[in-house]
Amino acid sequence: MLHLNDPETRGETSRVAVPCTSRVPCQDVNGHDAKLGQSHSLIGDDQTFTIDDIGPSFEYDPELPKLNKFSVSVKSKTNGPNVFVEVPALKKVRTAYKDLDEVTERFTEEQCINFLMADSTVSDTMSDDDTEYFSIENFVVYDKNGEIVDFWVEYDFRSSELYWDGILVEGDKRITCVGVNYKKFTIEGYGVNHNEIIIWFESSVRENLWYKVVSTLPEYAQIWKSFVWRVYLTKYVLDWIHTNPSVLFKDLELQFYNWIHNSRSGDPFYEEWISKLNPQTRDFRHLVINNMYLIWHEAYFLGPDYSEKPFFQDEWSPGRYSSNTSTIGKNLEKTTVTPTVYKWFNDLFPNLLNVIEPDNCDELKGSPSKNVGCNIREYKELKHKGVPIFRGLISKSKKNYNRVQIDDVVINVGDCCEIYPDDSVGPDVRWICYITEITKVNNSGAIKFVWLYSRKDTLLQNLDKDLFSNKSKELFFTLHCECVKFWPISRIKRKILVHFGKSKCPESNNENVFFCKYAYLPMAKEGSFITFHEVMTYPNEEDGLCCGCGDNDDKFAIFRKKYERDDCILIKPFEGDIKELYTVCKIESINEEEGYVTLRRFYRLTELSQKKYGTAKNELLFSDYLFNFDRFHDVVRSCHVEFLPLGEEKPVNLLHRGTGEHFYFSKIYFRRTKTIKNPDSNMMEYFSKIFPDWYYKVEPCTKLKCLDLFCGGGSLGRGFEDAGFVECKWAIDTNETAMKTYMHNSKQGDVVLINESVNKILANAMKNKNNQNLPNKGEVDIMLAGSPCQGFSRINKHQDTDRSMTNNSLVASVASFVDFYRPRFLLLENVATIYRKLVFFRLIGCLLEIGYQIKVGLISAVQQGCAQERNRIFLWAAAHGEVLPGHPPVSHMHSNFFFKSYRNLFNLGNSTR
Repeated sequence: MLHLNDPETRGETSRVAVPCTSRVPCQDVNGHDAKLGQSHSLIGDDQTFTIDDIGPSFEYDPELPKLNKFSVSVKSKTNGPNVFVEVPALKKVRTAYKDLDEVTERFTEEQCINFLMADSTVSDTMSDDDTEYFSIENFVVYDKNGEIVDFWVEYDFRSSELYWDGILVEGDKRITCVGVNYKKFTIEGYGVNHNEIIIWFESSVRENLWYKVVSTLPEYAQIWKSFVWRVYLTKYVLDWIHTNPSVLFKDLELQFYNWIHNSRSGDPFYEEWISKLNPQTRDFRHLVINNMYLIWHEAYFLGPDYSEKPFFQDEWSPGRYSSNTSTIGKNLEKTTVTPTVYKWFNDLFPNLLNVIEPDNCDELKGSPSKNVGCNIREYKELKHKGVPIFRGLISKSKKNYNRVQIDDVVINVGDCCEIYPDDSVGPDVRWICYITEITKVNNSGAIKFVWLYSRKDTLLQNLDKDLFSNKSKELFFTLHCECVKFWPISRIKRKILVHFGKSKCPESNNENVFFCKYAYLPMAKEGSFITFHEVMTYPNEEDGLCCGCGDNDDKFAIFRKKYERDDCILIKPFEGDIKELYTVCKIESINEEEGYVTLRRFYRLTELSQKKYGTAKNELLFSDYLFNFDRFHDVVRSCHVEFLPLGEEKPVNLLHRGTGEHFYFSKIYFRRTKTIKNPDSNMMEYFSKIFPDWYYKVEPCTKLKCLDLFCGGGSLGRGFEDAGFVECKWAIDTNETAMKTYMHNSKQGDVVLINESVNKILANAMKNKNNQNLPNKGEVDIMLAGSPCQGFSRINKHQDTDRSMTNNSLVASVASFVDFYRPRFLLLENVATIYRKLVFFRLIGCLLEIGYQIKVGLISAVQQGCAQERNRIFLWAAAHGEVLPGHPPVSHMHSNFFFKSYRNLFNLGNSTR
């Protein structure tokens, strides 16, 4: 008899899209495009915005009255320098389903069934209770994005539909079937008398019609073989339980192997199945735990003879993971860590760490480096005998060349060299650079280059112990360049081999071979380590690395790459403006030929009359003032402006007085008449298209699945959900009352709340115990971690107690969660004084060794519109190949903030604070 599996086990893999923004051309009320140099009406016949076709005027608004003479120093926040290296980017392995080129015709399932049953007696002789089947060849399952997926993932409840393709076969008839909705599958072959199992898939359009998989596409073979292996494991376990009704889970340690070996030896299907395991395997507990949900579902649908056995009634019975056990007790709980994390934190927290080797620890270990070999003579110390030979002329006027031969060594642009250091440095110091320009000067030459830092030149100099095994061989690409002056070519000591993009040095015994995985960016108030990937490109640079001075960059070209028509931007204030406020503008048009743009200015209500119109700082007025603009160095960054009809309630993104550069407007300001009016119906429709709300923009984005550690009441997670890019799926905390608050305020109804210690949760996950409610590896896109701060707080006068040290050690727990789950992103938040603790820099060193990019920044609540001076350290981490997120822009200022907050900051390296 056939039995059916629960269809709710379908699903899809996680995918994240780039935020999408509606781009609607600026049009007048008649539907015509509004162009530069033409008069066009946007409001009405008597309210016309015009700009004469007389070329760029580049003047701002001289009629705006000066409201005060107070000014503050305003610094623009850079988006971060870019680095490009010609190294293949690492990407996630995703095998997309591809159509078979040799097949010319494809049919739906209904068409295929009609074809196979045509001229056949099958349909005529079938009764309502009969079951018919066809065979499937070249079988493959994929999701709505065309990505090949496993249709069964343990503990993964999938919400969207899956599809399968294949060639249906009936006798001599063959027909290609595509886009069939995956509905149900069933397994036939249980019982000790059956050796082979058969997997059936139910038709999505015909009752009592099933398909038997005969073969799969090569792209799907690995997934299918893995599933078949698990199905045979399920069969053998259920046969064992059915034959031995009193067995318990602990009997999997040895008794199961003895039974199956005695009863199945000589069975070719069993011999093939057992050959995939280590010959020494006797304990099957971990294998059964990993596949418990499949085993339970099969037992449930087979009936009470299988499901109502003691094996499923003990502590290992499948169910949702939950516990109300408090971690507070007489004895402090040890912090669970992985071996890599243990290495970095053990001496800081002796006797407080519980190191566990994950069952799949091989996945956490990198592959060994290969010895690639190099020409030793090429990296010898240069004597600079004779005249250097220049080859590969680039610019005759500048006398730039591609390469130069010194002695018998050829040095190219893009090579790395060691430079003779100054006499002031020690004998063990080595200066290494990346050559960017070679110039012939008389009979000699000169070079320009970018410095490569050692670990001690970065913020890692704050480490008390650098535990990275390859620390002496690691270099960091920087923005520290020597583009202003030429260095004589005689300063080159030797050529150096640097492997860019590598995680380890291929030749650890060669003193002239290094590796460079990260670019180090010691920007103001933050330090960043970023990996080389394809999005880190410089304008006008097709290949090779480049410095970040950007003196010769085309500012208009850079502007065009960042912004488009109808975007809203912030520019620096002009004469007559309030100096502490950026000016909000909309890009009306872009003149490609003459290299300027036409902007429309938004006015702030507080700019016009604070007494009469004193409202929120982020409320604007749409205006009739257009002006031409080419001062692209005065563009600060983009911002969000949305139209909010009068009387409508503000969405959450507008409730924070401009935090995150979110603005809104409801009325129109006429500059010449100095009047404010409400928009008519035509303008309201236009505004709604051009200035949509924030959530309309981010709605197409696939939300990041979030694991919220130390979640408390959920304020941090809720903030990310309100931003529209994150969906909190799992939340962990020991405080039961806080968890109830979290549930009450959660926007997502399916969040899994785990009222348990992070140490027990991580230990269970690493040993595959009771993990029904826990995320699987690969499911977590982003981790949020507000680890306990009491041990780091200045208010705490007992920072050396066991309780404080245990709280501090939970930073190592965060690193272990990252090491085990490998999320795409991590955000750690803690009090500002953590940067004075060794544990903070150990965390940075540990995450770098694991392979994550790092960005550190100090953010104050007062800078984000909150009426309190609360400073916090935020550490962003991103996996290799991801774009490292930036910190939120400073949207509010306070006169005492910089003096109080940025004193005694940690060293960023190379004398930078």
